[in-house]
Formats: sequence, C-alpha cells, structure tokens
Amino acid sequence: NCDSNIWFDSEENIIGVRYGSTTNNVTTIGQIINDISNTIGVEPVSSEDDNETIYTGLEITVTFMGEEVTYTVVALGDTDTGYVTDGDVVDILDFALENRDLDPYGAKASDVNEDGIVNVWDVTNVIKAINTDSFEIPENDDEYSISLNGDTNVNVGDTVTISLDVSGFDAGKINGIEGLLEFDDSILELNGISSDCFEYGTINSNNNKFMFVGFEAIDKDSTVVTFVFNAKKAGKANVSVSGVELAIDGAHANLEENSASLDVNVEEETDSNQTSEPTQTVEPTQAVVQPMNNNYVVQYVEYAVRRLVDNIIIKGYEIDFDPQVHEYTINVGSDVESLDLTTILADPNATYEVFGNEDFKEGENTVTIVATDEDGNTETYTIKVNKEKSKAKVDEEEKDSNLVKTIVIVLIILVIMGLIYLIFKDDDEDNEEYSPKNKNNNKKKK
Repeated sequence: NCDSNIWFDSEENIIGVRYGSTTNNVTTIGQIINDISNTIGVEPVSSEDDNETIYTGLEITVTFMGEEVTYTVVALGDTDTGYVTDGDVVDILDFALENRDLDPYGAKASDVNEDGIVNVWDVTNVIKAINTDSFEIPENDDEYSISLNGDTNVNVGDTVTISLDVSGFDAGKINGIEGLLEFDDSILELNGISSDCFEYGTINSNNNKFMFVGFEAIDKDSTVVTFVFNAKKAGKANVSVSGVELAIDGAHANLEENSASLDVNVEEETDSNQTSEPTQTVEPTQAVVQPMNNNYVVQYVEYAVRRLVDNIIIKGYEIDFDPQVHEYTINVGSDVESLDLTTILADPNATYEVFGNEDFKEGENTVTIVATDEDGNTETYTIKVNKEKSKAKVDEEEKDSNLVKTIVIVLIILVIMGLIYLIFKDDDEDNEEYSPKNKNNNKKKK
C-alpha cells in the first residue's frame, strides 16, 4: 500500500484510488506514479500522460525488477467517465437496486465506503463529493421514525395512495432512502412510485426494492415516497416497507424501527356507487422511469419501453451522457482524426454500429451511433465533432490576411498621396494665374 488513498490488489491487478476525481479535486496519473515510486524507493518516471485525469478502467503498466505488470485503475465513485458526476449517481443507484449490471471495475468503484455492499450510503456519498469535492462523511445524531399513511377503506377499481413519511428531525438532514415494498398483489396492483423530495429514484419491479436520493437534503418531517396502487378485487391487503435505511451524504441516519405497515380494506362496489363506464385496469409489463414535476416517477405501462444504450464514453472528453438526450457536441484539436468511443448496451442481445468516426475534416463532423435490438427497434445518438483548424492553416490564413491588410494600407496611402498632389497642383495653377506677370499681360491685351 502506498498511502491511505491508494492501494494495490495484486491478485486482480488493480490500482485502487480511494476517491474518484471531482471537478475541483483531481487525481492524475503523475500523482499515482509518484506514490508508487516513493513506496518502492525509485525515481519517478515522467511521461506526457502525467497530467491526464485517472478514471475507472484506465490501464497503467508498472515495471519493477525487470517485470512488467499492467494494472487497471478503480476510482471509487467513478463508474466509467473520469470525473464523478450525476451520471455516476444514476449508475450506482441502478446497480444497487440490481436494475442493471456494471463491469467488474465499475462494480468495485460503486462500493464507495468499501463495506462490501452497494446501497444508499454509497450513492449519497457520491452526491456529497459532487456537491463539496469531498467524500468525508458527516455526523448525524438525530433518530428518526417512519410510518405508512393513506387510504385504508376503498372500493374495487379505486386508486389507492399510500405515503411513506419520515419524522423526528431536530438538527439533522437526510438526502436518501431505500427499502423493500411488500403488498398483496392479488388484491392490489402497483401503478406508480414517486418522491416529491428527491429527484433521482426508481424501483426494481422484480423484487420491489426502491431507492430515492437527492442533491438537496430535507430537514423537516416529510412524505418521502408515495406509492400508488389500483384496487383489483375485494379483500384485506397489507402494505408494508421493511429494511428501510436513511442516509445523509454517505452517513447512516438512525431509525427507531426500519419497518412499517398499513392494512387496506377493499370492498366490492355497490350499485349506488358504480359508474356507467367500467374501470379498465392495465396489466403491468415493465417499469420505466419518467420525469414528472422534476421527479423521477416509476410507472407501470402497457407496452414495454426498453433502453438500448446505457452509456457512451469518449476517452478524453466529458459529454455527461443521458439516455434520453440523443445529440451531443464536443470540440477537438486539429490533430484528432477519430474518437476513442465505448458504447455500453443495456440489452446484451442488442448490437450497435458507428458511422462517421474517421478522417475528421476541419469544422463540423458528425458521428452517429445506431443501436438495434433483436426485434429491429433502433436507438440513435449523434455526436457533433467540431475540429479546430491546424496551426499551419491558421498561420497561412493569418499571413494571407496580413497581406490583404498590407495591400489595403498601400492603396490607402496612394489615394492619399494622389489627393495631396491634386490639391497642391490646383494651388500652383491659382498662384500662376494671379501672379504680377500675368496681370501685366492681361492689361496689354486690353
């Protein structure tokens, strides 16, 4: 081990960096090389890559006592991009809920507090780093309680709204919650889950584990999560949450009890309250995350909506990828001919093609990524690449511009000299006409 912030795993050939790079707190290849050199007692070897920001997946070859070993960097909190961003928040949240897989290095980078599990504490610790450029975990001495509240007596076909409330705030705050939702799915059908407090969140439709996190913490008693059900048939249904955990910027928040429950009585509709139009229920097929009132709401929909692309990584560039944003723009140097692209697919059976990623010309170029699933559905992402002019061409254009300027200046000078000549010529003619000699000649003629 080099120091408290860098470690080696010789069995898996990993260089671990305790905390990934944030906007104002960057770890570079040169820093890692210096730490390694100090540990083994040799002079550090500098390279042109010393100032490059490290990122999860970066490979570094170390030569010691004649042996070369290639290590892969794992920067905690950074799943793939080079900097810790809100994209990492989404990646780690989805990974913690088992809604998606990450490669082995991204999975290791997700366990920010290195306790062997990835959960809401890791996700909110990443938020802490983005907000403050520090992963340091704060203290929180408050003790909270949770409860379920909402509709308890409904009829078949009614919408059932149940809130998960958190109370007990004194001086503390929270910006994350996770838990497991349980209910009788023969009586109730989950139609949606949302949070008015936190902007990121979802649920795993296979095991009903949920998580919501936010960049802004709450500091007062609030409804943190809202569950919306449809009453399918008559009966008594119990709705409960268990394994609930609260977090504040990576810190564990104390709970008196981490479970709560509520009974819902569903009765058959009577003739007096039946409507002329029958209630239609929608069979859930897949959960999708939708933005609604600046919150991410999970709703069950009739038709499956699948995301084909999970991430697009461009080595050396940050595009802040969002699957719902299909067009990006980057600026590159005059020596760049193509992009080092990595496309991560959400569907392992999908394929993708890249078009236009070669022989960039000066000015605007277009790189297109088209992902296709087994059913022929496609998803297209476009990257506009603005390539700057070469120095030689800039110098040539500047030279041409200077030549034009010189010609213009010379022309202006010639025009001015011509005007001066004409002015003096007119003066000479006037002087000659009114000279004494010309006056005498005029008298004689008269």
